[in-house]
Amino acid sequence: MQRILNFLVFSNIWVGLSAASLTSLFYLEDKGMSPYYIGFVFFGTVAAYNYMRLVQKEDYHSFEAEGQKAWVLKYPKAVLSLTVLSALVACGMLYHILTVELLLYLLLPTFIAIIYPLTVQLPFKAFSSLRKLAGLKLLLISFCWSAICSFVPNIYFRGLRTEFLIEFVMLHFFVAGISIPFDIRDIEIDDPGLKTLPQFFGVSGALEISKFMILLYQFWIIARYLFFDLSLLGLLAWLTGLEIIYFMIIQSKKHRENWYFNFWLEASPIILLMCHLIAMLF
Repeated sequence: MQRILNFLVFSNIWVGLSAASLTSLFYLEDKGMSPYYIGFVFFGTVAAYNYMRLVQKEDYHSFEAEGQKAWVLKYPKAVLSLTVLSALVACGMLYHILTVELLLYLLLPTFIAIIYPLTVQLPFKAFSSLRKLAGLKLLLISFCWSAICSFVPNIYFRGLRTEFLIEFVMLHFFVAGISIPFDIRDIEIDDPGLKTLPQFFGVSGALEISKFMILLYQFWIIARYLFFDLSLLGLLAWLTGLEIIYFMIIQSKKHRENWYFNFWLEASPIILLMCHLIAMLF
């Protein structure tokens, strides 16, 4: 069982399921979104995250590596094969719904994902890759997830609405909120030059910011119910899932082991989707 869980997490299939689950939440609200797009998000996320691990593999040191890093070093060919296969399937999914408009929407987040792990040596100074630029990491992660999982499918399949533009902005807070605990976990190994929130505000301060961001997103969900077309069951499903996630973030200060973050916190969108599927039974 442990080997199966290791494969799910270390191969980034788990994070792919999380991205697809977040996208599916908006699909459940309006079946106008194509299931092919959800498939594209899943396989594209698996390919993107494994691509980043392969690019960064040279920075891993076998005598220090553990968890996912050790797994990538041990099975580089398997990771490469999974990356290529996932990318091909993602392209196949996208082919069924591809238009110039959709391609333009996807261009920026895709470009960021490609260049994010790269380091380019310039003649007079070294360009630290995007992932090493101070204070930028959290913003880029939040932007790419919000764009791919919410903005693009909502605008493309359902049309331009004020609600979707606000959702795009507010989802940044949700994604950042569930990402900050990962920076708390890595505070002792992250380069001080990254200027992550835990490095800048301390562990307790960063945790309070994370909780506030989830709380802010909860207020947005209530506003969707009051002023837009979110149903009562949808409201209850969202708030139940967000409360569970809020509790897990609080517990992240006590549980610093990798599995708590890589499996449970990474599953935050999956928890939200499960709450919605349960609500649909009533």
